[in-house]
Amino acid sequence: MNDDLPPLPPTPPGRYRHYKGGEYEVLGAARHSETLEPLIVYRPLYNATGWWVRPHAMFFGTVQADGREQPRFARLADAPGPPAADGPPGAPGADRTGRPAFALREDDLSGAPVQALLRLHLAGMHANSPPGTSFALDDSGLRQASITVWTAWAGDAIAGMGALKRLAPDWGELKSMRTHPDFLRQGVGALLLEHIIGVARACGLRRLSLETGTGPAFEPALALYRRRGFVDGEAFAGYPPSAFNRFMHLTLESAAAPPGVT
Repeated sequence: MNDDLPPLPPTPPGRYRHYKGGEYEVLGAARHSETLEPLIVYRPLYNATGWWVRPHAMFFGTVQADGREQPRFARLADAPGPPAADGPPGAPGADRTGRPAFALREDDLSGAPVQALLRLHLAGMHANSPPGTSFALDDSGLRQASITVWTAWAGDAIAGMGALKRLAPDWGELKSMRTHPDFLRQGVGALLLEHIIGVARACGLRRLSLETGTGPAFEPALALYRRRGFVDGEAFAGYPPSAFNRFMHLTLESAAAPPGVT
């Protein structure tokens, strides 16, 4: 073995966000055993598919998206947003960047925190929608057998929620996406979205749709959906079309596709 290998390129460990919205933990850099090519060792934080490797140059390369050139993966410690969580990196409840580490749970809506967040969600939807144009589901609506709800948690604090409704054997609907105000701009929505997309793919769904609104209150969510590949389209599932309501659709790739494949 050659002991005079060049040093591996700098690779700060921690949490990174793919340009489509998914979040990943980077362990560090490694070498290919045959070619010596530098590789990044990383894993998705929105599912349990384990550790992956990708060429270093590709990981830290750029892509054209939303009409501009941007990093394929951006380190969250360098991204704009709220301050990191209290405590040093690696402290309980924090990842290596010092930001809260979120856990996802399938939720039966029985707890007080999720009920409070659901009330906040409904109030916000009705306050920012003209009469008759909000179709957010209340507690009874979310308890339908065709709907599964997930919540995101930072320790004992609820950080967000989202749901998947089965419309047909190969078609699902994204519902009830809401981030708690205390956790805005920390990747909660992207984490929930990636998890729901992963579940939809694993269940054999080929299309995921959503209904939302228009205006400043909806722009952050619309931007998230566009980054993840949702495109505007026709009304579905009996929703009445209007100048206010937006309908977006995502064609799902194969469940076998590796994370952050592009």
